[in-house]
Amino acid sequence: MQLKHIALSAFVLAWSTCVSAEVRKDKDLPKSGSLSSTRMTGQVSNAVPEPFGVVDPSGREVSPITGSVSRVDNDTWMMKVVNNSSTETYAVDVEVLQRDERGSVVKRDAYSYTLQPKATTSREVSSALHVRAADLNLTKYRNVTRRPKLASNAPKQGK
Repeated sequence: MQLKHIALSAFVLAWSTCVSAEVRKDKDLPKSGSLSSTRMTGQVSNAVPEPFGVVDPSGREVSPITGSVSRVDNDTWMMKVVNNSSTETYAVDVEVLQRDERGSVVKRDAYSYTLQPKATTSREVSSALHVRAADLNLTKYRNVTRRPKLASNAPKQGK
């Protein structure tokens, strides 16, 4: 009897974990984190030439917000933020952190954007002196897509 109870409990626990994983699938994406980093080695910028995460070779769903940061010249970094969704509009907060050779943050620039579906925005960011690296961090994003109101909720004419 005790063994049946343990087996039934294990089945219920496993089933509830699978069901809750399906329900939480959309909410599993992190709301903040690093989008891109660029390190200077000699006179060469080691950067991803296009926004990170646009193509996922494993076939998994891509994060709705991706981006990149790369060195344009000694005085300028280029930051790019992309909304990968074809249907959703997102409000996005990002920051560019510039670091010296010890890895200390010497300059921080924060920006906010509202990106329509499939929109891309880019911005030149002035470089601080002796900067060897830059990071583009997603500090927060949220879906701000306006949903149409249902016709059944609209007031009826003539009554």
